[in-house]
Amino acid sequence: MATTSQTYNGDGSTAFTFNVPVMQYSDVKASIGGVETTAFTVSGPYATPIVTFTPAPPTGTGNIEIRRETNNDSIQANFQSGSALRASDFNDNFTQFQYVTQEAQNQSDLALTNSREGDSNVGFKSAITVANEAKTTATAANTAVSAALPYAVVANNAALNALTPSNGSRVEVQDSSTLQNNGNVAGLPSTFTGAIGLFVRLEYLSSNSKWNFVDYRSTDPDNRYLNAVGNVGINNNNTPQTTLSFGTGSVIGLDTSDGSDGGYLYIAGGGGNSTDRGSVITLTGNELPLAGSVNISAGTGGGTDSTAGSIFLSTGATTTPRLSVAGDGKVGIGTLTPGTKLEVNGTITANAISLSTPVNINGVAFDGSADINVGRLPQRSYSSAFSLSKNDAGHHIKVYLGDVTVPKDIFSIGDVVSIYNSGSANRLIKYTNSTTLRLAGTSLTGQRTLASKGFCTILCVNTNDFIIFGYGLS
Repeated sequence: MATTSQTYNGDGSTAFTFNVPVMQYSDVKASIGGVETTAFTVSGPYATPIVTFTPAPPTGTGNIEIRRETNNDSIQANFQSGSALRASDFNDNFTQFQYVTQEAQNQSDLALTNSREGDSNVGFKSAITVANEAKTTATAANTAVSAALPYAVVANNAALNALTPSNGSRVEVQDSSTLQNNGNVAGLPSTFTGAIGLFVRLEYLSSNSKWNFVDYRSTDPDNRYLNAVGNVGINNNNTPQTTLSFGTGSVIGLDTSDGSDGGYLYIAGGGGNSTDRGSVITLTGNELPLAGSVNISAGTGGGTDSTAGSIFLSTGATTTPRLSVAGDGKVGIGTLTPGTKLEVNGTITANAISLSTPVNINGVAFDGSADINVGRLPQRSYSSAFSLSKNDAGHHIKVYLGDVTVPKDIFSIGDVVSIYNSGSANRLIKYTNSTTLRLAGTSLTGQRTLASKGFCTILCVNTNDFIIFGYGLS
């Protein structure tokens, strides 16, 4: 009879050499004074493992038992379709079977011994009880060893139907498409739907003359969501190109199951609530109509707060929003509660403001036909005679040499040009045929003379009709 357990005397020692070979440390069990304990560790070689108790067991004679209980829930080596058959794997499986059988045999012998020597007063289990436990253990060992039997590879459902099986025949169908519709297959999960690459294992039983479901697995269970370089992909056909990749049509939801406070997405740079190191969100793509766009939608908030349903943008180290978009679409810069379509709490600097419809600014009406330059009159310089152009409107012209001509069919009503004579001689302000140049406040028309350091303004009041006024103008 093989030895599967040993007893020791408690003498204050903590470490005991267990002279029984085991397959793994977890197969070592121990009891002290008949009470099971897990207060120990196992080290050393599997052939003679060392069991160290913490604390040391109490003093006693034969009060420490160390035994081997080999795992019989699963086989040591599980062979898959297409895998290499190694002698070491077969040896491990049969060693496991041998150990389990030895332990079952010892339990049977113990049951027989107890039935001969014990009775109810000494607390022995009955021979029948121990024998049944041994039978259960042996059955489990047999099942574990049987599970190591290889499965014959079958291409698909049609190939399965072409087989002539016998009782116990085992197959693995590698393309399980339509397998759920096969009347010769029994025991499939109620919601099972076969697919290419979904392997299904079956065993034929003569008791019902059908292929009976055993289990199923994916073609690549270890690589289904993780590629060779460590990128994780969800819904993207196993081709993630970034650390975490979502396929077309994927939706990331941040919510709560009870409908209470909403979910949060927090991206931090530098760790923790760092504000001096930034995070970046980059959107790429060129497919219209949403190429590289950001679609941000805020809910109503469900409350009475004036900012409910708003969107806020904060920058820098401050948490106070710099930009806000109210629930009614009004935009605020420097304010959380804009009262108009655009409200700015601060100074605006702009080269030009373009109006699409007539508007009144500080009592001055603008019809929106031209850009408005606020607070300045840009300068253009000429050092020789020239004709005014459309681009000169809204500017002041600095003239050093040469005369100035007001052309025909160039300016629109409301166009304004100012002229400054920076030279030391007089300059003529001329006009072309079919153009009227009228001195403001008089009925005089014709060309004018602008004295040195003089300044004048020309305003188009009608088609090819202008008035001129200024200082040093005659």
